[in-house]
Amino acid sequence: MPILKNLLFLSNRKKLPLSALCALPSAAVLWLYREGAFVAVPALWLFCTVLYMYFFSFSHRPVKAVAALTAFFFSLCCALSFYAVNADSAVPFYRVALVFMGCFFFFLPLLSALLRLSCRLSLMLPEESVRDTGKKRLFLIFAAVFAILFLWFCLWLLYQFPGCLSPDSTWQLLQARGEYPLSNHHPIAHTMIIRACVLFGFRFSGGNPSVALAVYSLVQAFMLALCFAWLIVSLYKMRVKRGAILTVFSSLILLPYHGEMGVTMVKDVWFAASMLLMSLSLWRSILRTEQGERPAPLDVVLLFLSAAGMCLFRSNGYYAFIVALPFLFAAFFRKSRAISAVLLLALALSSFIKGPYYDSLGIIQPDTIESLSIPAQHIARVIADGHELSDEQYELLSHALDVEQIEQAYVEYLADPIKDLVRYTGDQSYIASHRGEYLRLWLQLGMEHPLSYLKAHIGLTRGYWYPRTDGLVMYDYFTFSDTGDRVCLLPDALENLLSSMSQYMPKLPLVKYFFSNGAAVWLCLLLFSVCVVKKDWSGLVLFVPFLAVWASLLIATPLDNEFRYMYFLYLGLAPLCIVPFSHVNYHKDKVPPL
Repeated sequence: MPILKNLLFLSNRKKLPLSALCALPSAAVLWLYREGAFVAVPALWLFCTVLYMYFFSFSHRPVKAVAALTAFFFSLCCALSFYAVNADSAVPFYRVALVFMGCFFFFLPLLSALLRLSCRLSLMLPEESVRDTGKKRLFLIFAAVFAILFLWFCLWLLYQFPGCLSPDSTWQLLQARGEYPLSNHHPIAHTMIIRACVLFGFRFSGGNPSVALAVYSLVQAFMLALCFAWLIVSLYKMRVKRGAILTVFSSLILLPYHGEMGVTMVKDVWFAASMLLMSLSLWRSILRTEQGERPAPLDVVLLFLSAAGMCLFRSNGYYAFIVALPFLFAAFFRKSRAISAVLLLALALSSFIKGPYYDSLGIIQPDTIESLSIPAQHIARVIADGHELSDEQYELLSHALDVEQIEQAYVEYLADPIKDLVRYTGDQSYIASHRGEYLRLWLQLGMEHPLSYLKAHIGLTRGYWYPRTDGLVMYDYFTFSDTGDRVCLLPDALENLLSSMSQYMPKLPLVKYFFSNGAAVWLCLLLFSVCVVKKDWSGLVLFVPFLAVWASLLIATPLDNEFRYMYFLYLGLAPLCIVPFSHVNYHKDKVPPL
């Protein structure tokens, strides 16, 4: 039997001493740095010993190399997080190094085993299986899934009628109503959608602001239900097993943040939906080109719309798309000129809209400091840590903001206080005209005080690369002044159900990791590693846009561990969890043997 065959490594006693020795660092680190974990130390040591016996029993070097690289990143994240948590107590460097070593010796055999075993996992139906993928069947599935999900979103709307406003959308709503001039500080494309919905709601209701807000919530819920229905139909048509499809469908209902985000006025929902549609369009097109067919016209159209949406609904989405474009272009240039042309056209159109077109309309562009969140935090942390500036450095920095207020204003997990200090006490035009001097200042301070820069960067980004289950900024609910308080229009039983899902699921053991930005990133990187081991280069292309947006957060985020900034990845994981296990039938020769 395959299971018994895989367990034969346990009978090889020659590997036992070395395996037990390699397992010691992980157990020692748990014993030293986890209070109350003494009882778990022997269990962890035995578990790691078994893992190492399995690790030494096979010799497929690519699996071990990929596992080592992934383990290095995970261990580095753990060590940096440990350093950040204990930074105030001046933790010695050797303790950080020990945490890194212990984590690496744990992740290396674990990831090697997972990667090796996952290479034989397939979520696709066998080639001989028959599935009805006719247009009528697909339409019925699409209609049924859409109806169920839209009704589910409507329940969430009734639970918090007329919908939720985020901090950003309160300003967008004022711009949409003409009370403030239009500004691309928040995406104009999203503001225009808000304006259309609000104006219709006002006319329909005779000026009732609650109905106007509810119209927007319904439109967004309708859009999101359409995207989810297209996801399920795509998985069905691509012959994904029913169990995997039902798991994806169940997650769309059981994970409460989909319902919450569906009726919350935030640009991130439209951005995440655009990235989901783009990944599906690319995936469907890849499968057709691998079979020698042309991409379907509908996929080409959806790809164009979703790529433009990625560029227009978030500023960092535009730059992430530019980074991802060469990889996408390389994947499709020889297989489909139409896909390549559509991607270039989407970029060109987005660049024209965001540049000359918005300028011609007199739309205000984001100010200079908006894109400098992390460099500003770096410099502010140096001063907050009590380091002195030279007279020249102080003079240059005083043009940007009131230096004396930095120490009081600095918050390690939020860049807005320092940015606001620049806006209210500094001269941003001076910053724009002396960019080279400020770049040199940033580099100088970084070389003089690297640990302050490291602390500042960890403090502002830790939630995006470490699987934290605390400090997650899930939902920022605001009520616009003239819409009144949100009310629940559901019976008590349904109200208690949705309230319990929203409040208690993020606190449940293990389940809480479904609400962790860092855990989502780790899962994405693990799936990426599976594609690398299987040499599924076409599958890797689908990860590139998501990883590019994630990387942009690491260099430009204004807030640590903000859920809505990462909502695109929560939606993207639905197809990405299946991609590495969907092409196994096309790459049998590249799968390492068991």
